[in-house]
Amino acid sequence: MTINESTIDIAAGERLQEAAEIERLRKLTDRERGEEILAVCRAAATILEGRRKSGLPPPIRRSWPASTWEFLRKCAANDKRE
Repeated sequence: MTINESTIDIAAGERLQEAAEIERLRKLTDRERGEEILAVCRAAATILEGRRKSGLPPPIRRSWPASTWEFLRKCAANDKRE
């Protein structure tokens, strides 16, 4: 996008936010990570309960893609080596 002969990178701000979030996540302790996971699970349960109360059908569960399972296998193998 060009405005007044200047180029504006619309996604630059998003990339900076993503980088800051990744850095924040890397600094978390295991306990803090666990708390974040619990918070996400509670939020998901709240959403599902809201769907149920609204009469909406449950979401369609889909299996993770093969690439995700392969990634998890590699992570587990690397963790066993350490």
